[in-house]
Amino acid sequence: MEPAVLGSVRRAIIEDAPVPVGHRLPFGLARFDAAGPWIAVAPEQPAGVVQVADGFVHALAALPDERIAAVAARWTTAEEWLGPWEPGQLDDTVLGLREQVRGGPCARRSPCTCGGRSDLALPPR
Repeated sequence: MEPAVLGSVRRAIIEDAPVPVGHRLPFGLARFDAAGPWIAVAPEQPAGVVQVADGFVHALAALPDERIAAVAARWTTAEEWLGPWEPGQLDDTVLGLREQVRGGPCARRSPCTCGGRSDLALPPR
């Protein structure tokens, strides 16, 4: 997921941000920034990845089961996703991402008490 725009829209949806009249998605995305620091592959190479911001990880980890379908339905409205999508088609994607970030110290806790650590999204080494 590209965190600067696509991730920020997803975070705004997870946090149930209102959608301004005449728009399909929430705006004011600076409040929901999902882009963390740049992590270089190697000091001598310009390639790297953008780490997902702590706030996005925390919001996703805290997402309750009863909101999975509603969040997935709103995620399908973003133009970055190629569609059309059938109802419920992204439910497993949202659930899988949430379970991935819950795989750290906040696993199976609701609400999440991890403090929003972005390293929770990384697979164990």
